[in-house]
Amino acid sequence: MKRNLFAALITAGLLLSLTGCQLAKEESGSQDRLVGAFITTEYLDLMDMEAYLNDHLDDVKKGGEILVDGDTRAYEERIYGVNQSDDPEHPDYTFPGLEGIAIYYIPVDAGEDSYWTSSTAEEAQLYTAFNLSNDMDEIVVTADLYVSADGGLHSFYANPIYQTAEGELYLISGTGISGEMSADGTQMNQTLNETNTITRQGKTVQQRFEIKLNYNAVYPMDKTVLLQLDQNNQVIHRQELLPGQAPETLTAAEETAYILVENCRTDSQGETVIDREIVSRGEDSLYTYSLQPSGFFTKQATQVLWEEAESAQQ
Repeated sequence: MKRNLFAALITAGLLLSLTGCQLAKEESGSQDRLVGAFITTEYLDLMDMEAYLNDHLDDVKKGGEILVDGDTRAYEERIYGVNQSDDPEHPDYTFPGLEGIAIYYIPVDAGEDSYWTSSTAEEAQLYTAFNLSNDMDEIVVTADLYVSADGGLHSFYANPIYQTAEGELYLISGTGISGEMSADGTQMNQTLNETNTITRQGKTVQQRFEIKLNYNAVYPMDKTVLLQLDQNNQVIHRQELLPGQAPETLTAAEETAYILVENCRTDSQGETVIDREIVSRGEDSLYTYSLQPSGFFTKQATQVLWEEAESAQQ
């Protein structure tokens, strides 16, 4: 009944907002805190709308639009994460029964050597800013994800991930965005944020966590061509790779001055588009992309080993 009632309310104009929620001010360690998002392409129906409406009958009787806001976690089914890692210093959480991408940035308690660590989702490129001041601790995590610019309708749901005082992770259902992503460079964005009041070293400070999700459309990859060129710009070695075939390491010939990486894609008109990147001698890696069953691209790093010329060895 919960699912049917929820669908009916959505049709009637229910507005559900879970982003940017403000939690009650409590002491450090006594409340759950936002630490990330679990990205899905379908809505996770985890909210007990029947229980929520029973507790908010006065709002329903007023008629008009029903606004579900504030901290609704008491009405959400929690899906707890399972740490798949045997290394306590590098946890790797999954959420059983769910298909999606877990993105989080969490503290790891190691006594005096405590530190922060991020998720290992291959589909996401993460950038983290961690700023401390006298009155505010601020953590901003930016995640770039890439999908195929196939002209279809894409939907993304950011389901908040929370960490308990005991260190457990769980998620609840979140909000979504959708739109056509038919051109290379098309982007959609979501942001989750939360501010708590905590006690740090006997002083009350604000702690703010924000996660920015950037969904980028790119033309599907056909192949990657690796060209090794000498100092006279002559090709001395050519290698074609299909998506997902990039090696873990690549040894460049001693005559190689640089490597030209050509990513060959097909645009919406069926024309070939080539993105080129130069890897100069001494740079330690190059990158290729492949489409995963999840519908997102992964960025694969190949370590480049440079052979030294005989003259340089003497």
